[in-house]
Amino acid sequence: MEAAAKLQEYLDGELDDVSHEEVAHHFSICQRCYPHLRLEERFRTLLQRSQKNEACPEHVKKQVLDLLAVEAKKRE
Repeated sequence: MEAAAKLQEYLDGELDDVSHEEVAHHFSICQRCYPHLRLEERFRTLLQRSQKNEACPEHVKKQVLDLLAVEAKKRE
């Protein structure tokens, strides 16, 4: 299973129940994938906190979006 490929959908709650349980189980036992899950969870937590405190400068948003696009192309 490519749990890492389903990471965003998993965290967004966009998987069906069976897939969600399969991915959750995989992350709970896979030492290679689990760090990716934890990193993404921490990133999202920090992002939510920062949004509550102040607006992110546009140039920072652009840099993050550009980096995410590069990472997405690497996974294709």
